Amino acid sequence: MNVTDLGLLAKVGNASSLIWLVRLSSGTPVAGAAVSIRDLEGRVRFSGTTGPDGVVAAPGAARLLGVRPGNAAQGGDPEPGEGDWEDFAERSAERLAGREGSVVYSHIAWQISKLHRGHEFFEQNRVSWPRIKHGFIDREALYGASRRNLNAFCLLAGSAADRPTTRDLFARIGGDWDPGVWRERKYFDDYRKWAAE
Repeated sequence: MNVTDLGLLAKVGNASSLIWLVRLSSGTPVAGAAVSIRDLEGRVRFSGTTGPDGVVAAPGAARLLGVRPGNAAQGGDPEPGEGDWEDFAERSAERLAGREGSVVYSHIAWQISKLHRGHEFFEQNRVSWPRIKHGFIDREALYGASRRNLNAFCLLAGSAADRPTTRDLFARIGGDWDPGVWRERKYFDDYRKWAAE
């Protein structure tokens, strides 16, 4: 028998998944933990690392299992329900309530946004930019500012076409861009140019 102090919550949808790792003894998120999803034969289908709030975004069941959605007659899964991850984010935020709930909502949204390109995240999901924005503000109030969080906040603000917020965040970031958030300097520079217009 194995005994652990780790609790794992996985929300697996057809299109995307979220994995949240916490310490059972305290409920605190476990950051920097390696997470793998394996198929029934033990092959690793996904590997990732939890963020500061213990959350990592993963592909959905359709991609993990190689099943095409919408092909239920041939053994596939039905189309993913709209709002799967959004409902999870809502319920998680409500359970924690207050600033912590706000932070969790914004963190889940941030993780899912990594599966989309820029503005497509807001176009293709039922998500609230004001609520995400509030979550990043609450995160800073609770835990202080960090390079990664400022860059993520800025990227999401630009993707939401919130030019004033994007401009303010670029003023705070200066040249301290985070490649883990932006992936390429070109995107950072393009968003900065747009914000300055």
